[in-house]
Amino acid sequence: MKQLTLALLALLLSVSTQAQETSLLWKVSGKGLQQPSWLYGTYHLLCKEDINFSAAATEALNNSKALYLEIDMADSSFATKLMPMLSPNPAYNLSSHLSPDDFAVFSRFVQDSFHMSVEALVHLKPVVLMSLFIARNLPCPASGVEQELMRLAKKANKPVEGLETVEDQMSVFNKIPDSIQMVDIIRDIKDPATAKARDEQFKKNYKAGDIYALYKDLLATTSMAAYADMMVFQRNRNWIPVIEKAAAGGSNFFAFGAGHLGGEEGVINLLRKAGYTVEPVK
Repeated sequence: MKQLTLALLALLLSVSTQAQETSLLWKVSGKGLQQPSWLYGTYHLLCKEDINFSAAATEALNNSKALYLEIDMADSSFATKLMPMLSPNPAYNLSSHLSPDDFAVFSRFVQDSFHMSVEALVHLKPVVLMSLFIARNLPCPASGVEQELMRLAKKANKPVEGLETVEDQMSVFNKIPDSIQMVDIIRDIKDPATAKARDEQFKKNYKAGDIYALYKDLLATTSMAAYADMMVFQRNRNWIPVIEKAAAGGSNFFAFGAGHLGGEEGVINLLRKAGYTVEPVK
């Protein structure tokens, strides 16, 4: 009984500690590393004016050998590899993945919001549609944290590398049924007020560096809840040896979706379990 009580106490303390650790920038040291490396949580699409890097983050990037993103977006073949996923496919039709009622809802939304026929979008995959809809809802010129980091890396003459390949990332989305991915899109179309409030909360959590809340946010969608291991946890595990190898060779800056940082299977905890010291940097 005493052992069970101690185990529960340790678990509660672990959760409490995670909840208190708020930062987008994390220092990785120990386990024989000669220089620290850095983890940075990104947000894929924000108002450009909302993207601000702390002096500590800028200094960490400037002192690193390379910038590592989820995928190497600076690779000259990046656009070519991504094009098949982003381009309309005449052999594919979204209507086959929606009920007649939901397809009617989707059609009206496209007509009202984009002033075009639904035929212009039915040959696109859900992941592309989601990006289009998010960008449309932003009340400002949009950018991604990754794009701004790439700009800083280029200015500092730092190479850009990837934690995984375009093919790796796209294969994950391809394994999730489109009907499941569309559940979240249709839900947001039907209830835009709730969707807007949720997105605002996501951004609030991001600006606060609340990685535990961001982790929960990441798993809140239907597709994530059903395929969390494949979309989040397994990718986190796959990134660890890449991070370890690069960090062993010198200081590097690893930037990826902030929702991947926190949680029991998050990158921070996985590195800690591997023997590294991972600390928030304010």
